[in-house]
Amino acid sequence: MADETADNSGKSFLERFRTIGKKLNPVKEKVKPLTGKFKSAGKKISKITEKLHIKRKRKSDIEKKIELPKNAKPAMPEIQKLFEKYEKSTIKPEFRFAVMGIGNDLKGDDGVGWYVIDKLKKILPKENALLMKTSTPENHVKDIRDFCPGILIIVDSASFGGRPGQIRKIEEHEIQRIFYSTHTTPLTIFMKLLKQDILATKVIVIGIQKKQTEFGIPMSSGVKRSGDRIIKMICDLNDTKTMEKGMDGAIMKLSSSGSSPVKNIFKK
Repeated sequence: MADETADNSGKSFLERFRTIGKKLNPVKEKVKPLTGKFKSAGKKISKITEKLHIKRKRKSDIEKKIELPKNAKPAMPEIQKLFEKYEKSTIKPEFRFAVMGIGNDLKGDDGVGWYVIDKLKKILPKENALLMKTSTPENHVKDIRDFCPGILIIVDSASFGGRPGQIRKIEEHEIQRIFYSTHTTPLTIFMKLLKQDILATKVIVIGIQKKQTEFGIPMSSGVKRSGDRIIKMICDLNDTKTMEKGMDGAIMKLSSSGSSPVKNIFKK
């Protein structure tokens, strides 16, 4: 009789346990989507932490170089420069960006990157924009590191088999194939140097399909129009302070749209 009572008690416990399990199932289903959101939030927190770590490290390096008594004002020009550099580094990274135009303006469409930089220098403020025109990007790693931008945009003519003037975002694994003959030093080396030295900066490579790159000839009209459209895109993103968040979507729109002329982009 005692055994039968214990058996019934065990069955009753199991039934209650199953009932609780059934009630918990809807709760589990609601929790599943939240797990993905928590993971996404965790990644964002990691990126922010990484940027803060770099910022603190820069501040620490400057403090080590500046050994002054309390209440002393910097008198030497070198020390003044260090203070100015630190003040610049306190601007929020998401509002600070760099644009690099790569190429050679003596070789037709290969000068479109320089064309973009020359125009942007007349429009954008120097406080939050580092603008570089070069044929040797690897020489500017220190400039980019010191400026610490939230995003680096590289503009260059390219050969990806598109129509002349077509704009496209170039993924990292495509760089060696698409820019294989454009520069003396491969762009892949520059990208590796960036990764080693500047971890928190997002890098976007924009390629414009070139038409003619013979020495001494002018830039083709289609490629020049595409340069104007990239200039307008960068200015618009700067005005709305969405350079880092909105860049991918903006390039996608340029890639899918036509190559009609851009009007009134230099009124600022």
